[in-house]
Formats: sequence, structure tokens, C-alpha cells
Amino acid sequence: MALDDPRLLMTLGQILEAQAQKTPDKAFLIDADTGASYSYKDVEERTRCLASAFHQLSPVKGGRVAYLLSRRVELVETFLATSRWRGVIVPLISNLTQAELVEMIEQTRPVLLVYEPA
Repeated sequence: MALDDPRLLMTLGQILEAQAQKTPDKAFLIDADTGASYSYKDVEERTRCLASAFHQLSPVKGGRVAYLLSRRVELVETFLATSRWRGVIVPLISNLTQAELVEMIEQTRPVLLVYEPA
């Protein structure tokens, strides 16, 4: 790919959207635990909805989104939605103590926190 290729200026959201238009039914993600397959179209629609929800909760783009998710499809979707929303991704490590997690959240000051219930 040449340095002047316009694809180098595309965001992850734009790349996903373009691929969803090109090959909507092609598998993009496969859940290793369940074997469920998610097409480019599925993931594009889900990340677009999630990015819209981020915007409704915090209309200022560029905010930090902290997430505490295990290795699953929702982790990838959260990452892509945050990128689409132009947010900053703050991954939290699940094996930290509660005090350590609180400290990380206080230091990074995310506008949104995405987590899975215990």
C-alpha cells in the first residue's frame, strides 16, 4: 500500500462500513466459545448502534471509554464502537483488585464504563 493511498486516512469505522458494503454476509467474527458467526453487516450495525448510544450518553466526542470485558465478541464491538465514536479506549484488567480498578478509573476519568455483570 502506497503512502498516498486514501485508505490510510480511513477510520476503523469507515473501514468496517466499506467492508460491510462490499461483503455484508462474510464472517467477520467467530465466537470461540459458542461458534457463533457474526458477519461484517452484523458487526457494522451493532457497532453503529453502540457508538450512537455512546453519543447519547456523552455527546462530546473524544471522551475516554473504559471497558472491563472478557475475551468475547462484545469486547471487539466495544473497541470498534469507541473508535467510531472517536473515543479513547481504556482497557481495564479483570484480575486487578477492586481497589486497583477504582484507582485506574479515578486516574483515567472515563466518561463511560462498559462492563459485564459478575
